[in-house]
Amino acid sequence: MTNQGWLGKSWRHFIVPFIGPILFKIDKMRRFAFSTISQIRIEYRASVLSEGNVDEIHAGDRLPWVRQEQGDNYTPLKSLQWQIHVYGTLDDKLLSAAEIYEIDVQVFTWNKAAEKAKLMQNAVYFIRPDGYIGFASKDQTTLAFETYCKAVFL
Repeated sequence: MTNQGWLGKSWRHFIVPFIGPILFKIDKMRRFAFSTISQIRIEYRASVLSEGNVDEIHAGDRLPWVRQEQGDNYTPLKSLQWQIHVYGTLDDKLLSAAEIYEIDVQVFTWNKAAEKAKLMQNAVYFIRPDGYIGFASKDQTTLAFETYCKAVFL
């Protein structure tokens, strides 16, 4: 778009003003443009900070947004701190492990919105300060979580 050559000028003067409005009448095109421009399709699955997955959601993926009765699951991300998210019931052993590393724990109500976002009930999602998942596990066993914390924080 910012290229000063013929390709950039073609985009700015022909494709965007004339073809763009036609394409944006198509729902799939609007969704594609939104996810591309907003950069929400970026993922860090191959990063050394990414470990584990829970079905379709992998460490390195952006945390899916979920509406809750009292707000949403993105509100706690404003702290820009590492935090654990559990949708359902929290195991006391995981809470104790989180306290050792001084990590905030957010427990959200399991609801249809969480299920629709492909989150798993009672799974552990360790969220990085940038809103991406660093560690994901189907169960709340602390061994894998503590191994991850030692590798990242020490």
